[in-house]
Amino acid sequence: MDKHDQPEFSRRISLKSIGEIEYSIVIKATPDECYQLAKRLDLQNIFSLTADINLTPSNGGKTINLKGTFKAKITQTCVATLDRISKNIEGKLNLLYESNSKVLKEMENTIEINNNFEKQDFIEPLTEDSIDVGEVVSEQLALKIDQFPRKSGVSFIDFSTETRKSKVTSDLAREKHAGELGLFSKLKNLKIN
Repeated sequence: MDKHDQPEFSRRISLKSIGEIEYSIVIKATPDECYQLAKRLDLQNIFSLTADINLTPSNGGKTINLKGTFKAKITQTCVATLDRISKNIEGKLNLLYESNSKVLKEMENTIEINNNFEKQDFIEPLTEDSIDVGEVVSEQLALKIDQFPRKSGVSFIDFSTETRKSKVTSDLAREKHAGELGLFSKLKNLKIN
């Protein structure tokens, strides 16, 4: 694998090292990994990123259940004020890796039919001889990040293009107002012959 293809926060765990019962690991991103990952996720900064992960094999090692938790402290830009916002993000990990597509289909059917099984968030193909738990954490962090962060107490109305005199307050008035100012407002007056 080329160095440029390597994820910013990579922690590969060999399937052979997982063993037959369970493999536990705590991972922590270095300052440089945090910096590189922040660039990829379009964040101002990632101050810290840690995860506590358990890998449990079953079905002779053909199925691996990855469970755990992660924590991150990040800085984003408020979409209304452009101020910096610091946030603590926590998340859970629950993924199932499967190397045999036939067994994968059987597992999906079993999980759907039998409610005693805990359903995994994702079922991933196990195609390599390792699992990159760092990249798993990075992906799950990306899903938890607010794509439109807003500073506490800030309302979009305060930054609206509407004037204070013509502030629209009710939903009905808002719809009428949007219709009058919308891109297609002039089309309603056109008549087709």
